[in-house]
This record gives sequence, C-alpha cells and structure tokens, in this order.
Amino acid sequence: MTSPTEAPRILLVRRKAVGDVVTSLAVARALRRRWPRARMEIVVDRPIAPLVERAALFDEVQVYDPPKGRGRLVHDLRWMWHLRRRRYDMVLDLMGTPSTAAWSRLSGARLRVGRRRRGRSWAYNLLLPGRGRPVRFSGEDFLDFARVVGAPSQSWRPFPLLGASPGGVEPPPPEGKGPWVIIHAPASWSAKAWPNGHWGELIRCLHDHGIERIEVSWGPGEEKTRDAVLEGADGGAVAMPALGLVELTRRLGACDLLIAIDSGPVHLAVGEGTPTLTLFGSTDPRGWHPPVEGHRFLVHDVPCRPCNLTVCPVEGHPCLDAIEAEEVCAVALEMLEGSMERRA
Repeated sequence: MTSPTEAPRILLVRRKAVGDVVTSLAVARALRRRWPRARMEIVVDRPIAPLVERAALFDEVQVYDPPKGRGRLVHDLRWMWHLRRRRYDMVLDLMGTPSTAAWSRLSGARLRVGRRRRGRSWAYNLLLPGRGRPVRFSGEDFLDFARVVGAPSQSWRPFPLLGASPGGVEPPPPEGKGPWVIIHAPASWSAKAWPNGHWGELIRCLHDHGIERIEVSWGPGEEKTRDAVLEGADGGAVAMPALGLVELTRRLGACDLLIAIDSGPVHLAVGEGTPTLTLFGSTDPRGWHPPVEGHRFLVHDVPCRPCNLTVCPVEGHPCLDAIEAEEVCAVALEMLEGSMERRA
C-alpha cells in the first residue's frame, strides 16, 4: 500500500524506552528514501528528544510530556486535538499502547498502521500481525511498518545518531592507561539486573589485567546502583559525569568497549560503532541483540528464560546471577584485544 501523495505528512509514534526509539529510526530512514519530500514527524518523550533531533530524519520532533495528577486528562485531550490539527496522511504507531492507539484513530489520518492487539486493533485501518514466533530482532519488526506502506527496506542496520549530525568536542577519556571501558549496570527492571557485587568483581578483574580507564555510567535516579558498583570496584573505576543523552552517546562513541545489561546505552553504542558486550536476563537476545559484527552477549540458559518478566519470581535469579564475573572479564579482554588491533 502506498500513500496517495508523493509528499505525505507522516507521523511516527515511539515513546519511552531509549533502545526502542533508537532501533525504530530505521523506519524513518526507509520512509525518507521512499518519500524524500514528505513532511515527517515523530512523537517521543522529552529526555530523548534532543538526541532524536540529531538524526536529521524529521522535520519536527513532537514531545509528549504530560503533567502528573489531575491535569493529565485535560493535557491529553488538548494533545489529541493538537495531533488532529496537523492533518497527517499517515500515522505509524510503533508503540501500540491503548493511549497511542487512541491518538492514531483520533488523528484523522487516512492511513493508520499498527499491530493487531486485543483492544487496540479498532484504531488502525492497516493492521500488521502481532509479534510472534520465531522471535527476530526488534529492528526487523519495526521495519515491517515501512514495508507494509510501500517503503522497501533492506535488513536492519544501525543508525549513527551523532554521525548524522556531527559536531561537539571529543570527550576526554578517564586517566590511566590501556583501553577505555564503560560499564552500565543500572536496570529499569530488576529481572535485567546483574548483582552489584558481580560488577565490582568484573572491574577488579579488568583492572588486574591492565585496564585502568574504566567508567561507570548512570542516569537520574540511578545513583544508588552507581555507588554500590564503585564501592565493590575498590578504586578500579570512576563515575562518569552526569550527562544528557547526547553527551552520553558521544562518550559511548569514543570508548573502546561498553559492558552493560540489556539497556538503552547498548543501542546508542551500537549506532556509534562501539563494540558492546551485553548481559541478558529475562529478555531474549534474539529480539534485542543487534545482528551486526563487533557485538557479543552472555546469558545463562535456564528452563524459565526468556520470560520477559520485570521481576524474577525464581529464587536466586539464576539466568543472570549465575553469569560469573570471570567469564565476562575473559570475553571483554578478548573483545578489547580485537578492538585495539582493528584501531591500530
């Protein structure tokens, strides 16, 4: 199916998780190639808006930032009226929540694309099947939205957010010798979290092998995890300065390796071409590990995973806690050796 005009007004909706937003930008790239004269907009949350603006894919980034409490209803009614006045030809709801489904339907767009889901299919007039089996990388699932509206696309590839809009000062590495490693331990779900003690043991192992430039990244509300990891590191790492997403992405692009749980920084680093080592717990690597060279993951297979639960109901959290720090250290050292050889 194609748009009735060669300069359509297109809205993409993909709020919340940084990794989802970054991965879904491949859809905008495919749409822009199909309709270079289109006016294309996207709805995101405020924290990620400055980074998405760097993508140079959108004519406007719409920020959804509702107030808490009683003002939410009035805000959302005004918001939906705002979207309707934009007179979109096409809305692609990449999120598929009850709220975003309502936005899509009430936008008045002639073409409204979403996945078939209970209680939401009524909002769309072009339905994609729900995500099923076998599991595939989420970027390919997002690209289905472009393909179904007539924007042919190749396999998913990373999108360099800062590479699309160069500028800024190259961040200095931490003091010390050896490669520059960034550790990202905070998890939005407890089922994704690797024990803080394991992180500390990993950092000490890396430090014992001559890796002195190790930073621990963190964001608002993640200070407790940061401090616990640093305490366990016994002086082997330093805290990254407080940074916004643009500055964090630039720093991730400058380091030699990111070691992290399944989280947004992984996808930021992938886009900037930095090797990543990801520790997976409740989520499925087939859906969230980027299918490109230079990236590896570790997982401890148990019968109950992947469960996609936010809280592990199994005593001992075996899918993640059983991953040994020494194993992670060995893989990281192997990756760093290869990374330094390529740079040389």
